[in-house]
Amino acid sequence: MRPKTDPQASIFDIFAEHNIGQELSAISDLLDQHPALHELVANDLIDPNLKPTGRKGFSAEQVLRFAILKQFTGYSFDELAFFLADSESFRTFARCWKKAP
Repeated sequence: MRPKTDPQASIFDIFAEHNIGQELSAISDLLDQHPALHELVANDLIDPNLKPTGRKGFSAEQVLRFAILKQFTGYSFDELAFFLADSESFRTFARCWKKAP
C-alpha cells in the first residue's frame, strides 16, 4: 500500500542559499502547513481494491512534490530525474532521503 507521507525527516535537510533553493524551502513550508493536500493526492493514487504487491511506491506527499517540481522547473521527466539525483535542494524538497529516486 502506498503511504500518504514519509514521516522520517532527515537531519540533513539542505536548501541552497540560492534564490531557487530558498523558493523551494518556502514552498515546502507551505506544503507542510497543508497536509490535507497529501490526502487528496492519496485518494487519486491509492486503489483500495489493489493487493499490496511489488515494489513500494513513492508516498502521496512525494508524488505531489515531484509534480510541483516538474511544474516549477518546466523540466521533462528525464531532466527532473537527473536534477533529483544531482541536487540536494531538489531531493530535500521532494523528501527523497536516498541519493536518487
